[in-house]
Amino acid sequence: MTVQWNLFGGTVIKLGTERHRGLLNGVDDLSNIGCFALTELGYGNNAVEMETTAIYDEEKREFIINTPTPLAQKYWITNSAVHAKWAVVFAQTIIRGKNEGIHAILVRIREENMVPSKGVTIEDMGVKFECNGVDNGKLWFNDVRVPVENLLNRYSDIDDKNNFTSVIGSRRGRFLKVANQLLSGRLAIASLNLGGTKGDSPLETVHHIFVIELYGLKFYPFIHTIPQSMFVYRLSLCKFQVGSWAKWEKTEKDSNEVVRLCCVIKPLVTWNFERVATVCRERCGGQGYLSINRFGSFIGFSHAGMTAEGDNSVLMQKVSKELLADVQSGKVKLPQVPDAKNSQKWDVSDLNNQLKLLQLREQALIKELGTKMAKKSLDVSIFETWMLHESDTVQALAKAHGERIVLEQLIIATEKLKGGARKLLITIGQLYALCLIDTNLAWYIMNHLILVESAAKVQPLIREIVADLAPSSIQIVDSLGVDPRVLYAPIASDWSKFNEIDNQGELLKEMSVGISSRL
Repeated sequence: MTVQWNLFGGTVIKLGTERHRGLLNGVDDLSNIGCFALTELGYGNNAVEMETTAIYDEEKREFIINTPTPLAQKYWITNSAVHAKWAVVFAQTIIRGKNEGIHAILVRIREENMVPSKGVTIEDMGVKFECNGVDNGKLWFNDVRVPVENLLNRYSDIDDKNNFTSVIGSRRGRFLKVANQLLSGRLAIASLNLGGTKGDSPLETVHHIFVIELYGLKFYPFIHTIPQSMFVYRLSLCKFQVGSWAKWEKTEKDSNEVVRLCCVIKPLVTWNFERVATVCRERCGGQGYLSINRFGSFIGFSHAGMTAEGDNSVLMQKVSKELLADVQSGKVKLPQVPDAKNSQKWDVSDLNNQLKLLQLREQALIKELGTKMAKKSLDVSIFETWMLHESDTVQALAKAHGERIVLEQLIIATEKLKGGARKLLITIGQLYALCLIDTNLAWYIMNHLILVESAAKVQPLIREIVADLAPSSIQIVDSLGVDPRVLYAPIASDWSKFNEIDNQGELLKEMSVGISSRL
């Protein structure tokens, strides 16, 4: 659905004009299922260098779409292997022998009888280790001709005299504009994975009450769901610092920030989803290993989220790159920490002090990365320095940036609450922050931001908060708002009764395999 209505339909709306509107009713009622043909086998993380070509034939006023090499095949294209009739194809657009950069072109890939269109080859990606209900395929194009009107021409067009015009001057700028729908796609993936993370928690808490330290100390990962929920909710409503979605569309200053936020939240949520699913699976022992109890599906789906709409680590590189550039140019002013020199005296149990420690880590990493890039050796390229020498710092900075914003959003949420709810959310925020500080404790000590004596208090504080939260674990999970009807795993209901009878699980599977092999 995210591909049909966001990547495909959303791209047609945002990049198309009135001449493309006739397709949209079919997008809504699924008579025109479509796909988003961006990624290529050889260009998963460097799509701007893709090889697919759209050469303009002036005489016939048509684009000729070709896949020149195996590396140029459109790869992992959701909806394509079985269902899609249309594709938004991204291709190097050649007009009068000049490469005008990547543009999006509507291409028919199946006819109404679902037979592949002339010149289009469609293959299934094959069996995946999870999410096999998702229709992923490969696309090849061999001299596929489409009319010039199929160019999504909001920003670039070809007039009736075959002259190419564009309101965007650079080829890279054109690529960024036509691939822009990936931003809301990243927010959609984050929301989907956040929903899965919320679903893990009831399966775990129903199975165990967190009063045993072994379980309680493993309990904290799903608590990260709540602060991240604040981030995703506020980003989806654009209520913090970036105004409305309309403002995102029209204001370059704000759009830069939204780009960073969309790029950083997907990795944070999907990585957390995987950890939550893995830890909960482990804590549920053999029950968690059974397919019917769904943890395996959650783990598989989290990995799909890590890759979909941009590889997590690549997105984090983009976050650090854009953040560093905007800070150095003065476009972004990071939160001030006026009493930073006194950090060693701070009470590490205080939520506001914890936020300041996260802010100081982000600022120190920006300074470190900027200094190292400025001092790079003259015989080493910027790309090599960034990718090979400073990759750890790049990743750490992006993560610190996102984690700081997550905690800020939780604190903003607490200001609107009163009484027990506010106290509980503050406690959860403290746990979230302390876990992050604990993970980076050596860094804080080495950078003289926390004394060893204060560092020694962090893990006892975590254990104390876990013990305080344990009696409320069911209520905390209930507050996530997961509809009980989606918790259909036996482990979340009367799993004792479920095991009173022989469910014939493996026998039925063997029987179906045997039938298939005989057929």
